[in-house]
Amino acid sequence: MYTFTYSNKQKDEFEEVNGCFEQNPKKGIACLLAVVITALMLPISVFAAEYDQGIDVTADDYTDREGYTWDSATNTLTLTNVTLTGEGTGKGILLPQGEVTIVLEGENIIQGFAEGLAQKSSSSTKGNSLEIKGSGSLTVSQCNYMSSGSFEDVTVDGAKLVGDNTNGLVMNGNFVAKNGAYIDLSVADGDSNAWNPIYANGNIEIYDSTLMSHSGATGGIWAVGVGKDSSLLKFVNSNITLNDSGWGAQSGSVQNPNGNVYIENSTITVNSVAGVFANNSAEVVGNVKFITENNKQILRTNTGEITLNLGEQADFQGYINEKGTEVTFPTDYILAENWEIAAGRTLTIPEGVTLTLSDGVSITKAEGSQIINNGTILVPCDALNAVEVDGGNAPAEHHSFNNYISNNDATCTQDGTETSVCDNCDVTDTRVANGSALGHNYNEVWSNDEGQHWHECTICHEKKETADHSFAWIVDKEATETEAGSKHEECTVCGFAKAAVEIPLTGTTETTGSDTSTGNGNINSAGDAASPQTGDNSILGLCLVLLVSAGGLALTAIVMKKRKAQ
Repeated sequence: MYTFTYSNKQKDEFEEVNGCFEQNPKKGIACLLAVVITALMLPISVFAAEYDQGIDVTADDYTDREGYTWDSATNTLTLTNVTLTGEGTGKGILLPQGEVTIVLEGENIIQGFAEGLAQKSSSSTKGNSLEIKGSGSLTVSQCNYMSSGSFEDVTVDGAKLVGDNTNGLVMNGNFVAKNGAYIDLSVADGDSNAWNPIYANGNIEIYDSTLMSHSGATGGIWAVGVGKDSSLLKFVNSNITLNDSGWGAQSGSVQNPNGNVYIENSTITVNSVAGVFANNSAEVVGNVKFITENNKQILRTNTGEITLNLGEQADFQGYINEKGTEVTFPTDYILAENWEIAAGRTLTIPEGVTLTLSDGVSITKAEGSQIINNGTILVPCDALNAVEVDGGNAPAEHHSFNNYISNNDATCTQDGTETSVCDNCDVTDTRVANGSALGHNYNEVWSNDEGQHWHECTICHEKKETADHSFAWIVDKEATETEAGSKHEECTVCGFAKAAVEIPLTGTTETTGSDTSTGNGNINSAGDAASPQTGDNSILGLCLVLLVSAGGLALTAIVMKKRKAQ
């Protein structure tokens, strides 16, 4: 949205123009042009209304202003590039009881209030809800609370919501983000008593959206469920980033032992101390990825089971802990640092999963712990004692193969192999050298035999463009009356030549059925032995005599006929 801002002086000038039109239209036009030119010289900017106060749509004297409008019929507040600034007190936006909606257009900011978003106080929050939607964004910062609990439920539908406050977004019910919503919420560093970036005394559900949580001295997002039958932390088709000092995400509490977790086709990046905690049970479905830089506890249940129904692209960069004791690496994993299995815990490597210990890394066990290997544990070949297995498969060696040397066995069509010797022992590894096939190298010169010609690979001798010869006669020596000539057949493509044959003396008749060409190389397709041959001039002279005689007789007849007519 674009707007002109006019001073009182410009306003007076417009009023003057109106008076000019009434008195003298021509003069009025000149005045109007002058004012328009002046207006065009003013700076044009994207509208950004700024107010040193909040918005209270419940006030008796509330009126719409530039940047915000309130529709009381639908309980909808529309914000358009508005900035609200407080002095540490009051509410950034105060809304009435019931179901309310904030529609975002452009970039909107609430900063410096005691509370950023709130509903009018009552004895109960039941029935109070806030829906934030629209194509724009809302940033709430430098407030004591982003929201202190006056809402029961909060939903962000496709909008962008950013918070950076002393305390986070607190509600007595559920938090839902959906339809491509972008949520980035932080609470202050150093305050262990601060409320979480999201504190929902119900469920936290994220669908097809992005959520980032940041806390310096407290836990991350928390679906608490105090006084509820259960609570649920649910991520579906979403990207979650946890940057927190404790658990990045948690469901349930001491007062609510039935806190559950459901994760489906989502990526959870764990930069917090630990990942996701369920006070009861957890279910993980599809291509779920837990990504972390270091070996961490990425998923834990307190009393219930962890149910895994993973897709082929699932990736758990860390371990899960079922019922606080059963430790598992559910997908292939490389352990990059020393690790101790605590007393009372059991580490299990499931069937089909490989746990690889990096060079110099070992797993030790406290008294009362054990390791069950139903999959594969790979240890460096020079560190067979890096881990001790109590049950299942014994650890297998893995070697350090780096310097691979070609075995020079590649062919034109197949890759060759290459071999490396382990850096720590004398074990060798041979593998296919992908992309090492030589490819054919065909000679440009024709190869041939008596019947065909072809191009041949100089490496494997494979043939291509094989075809029969195309022969033509070549006269090597012309025949004369006293000396026979010679000629041979030669392929016009590759130059293959047959043995030469004789051309008889001139004046004689060739009887060789295979000689079908004249002495000058012209082919006689009839192959008739009675045909005149090169050098036979007697027949040609006879023909000339007969031709002259016939002409003379014809001329004589014509003359006699003319005389008789006279």
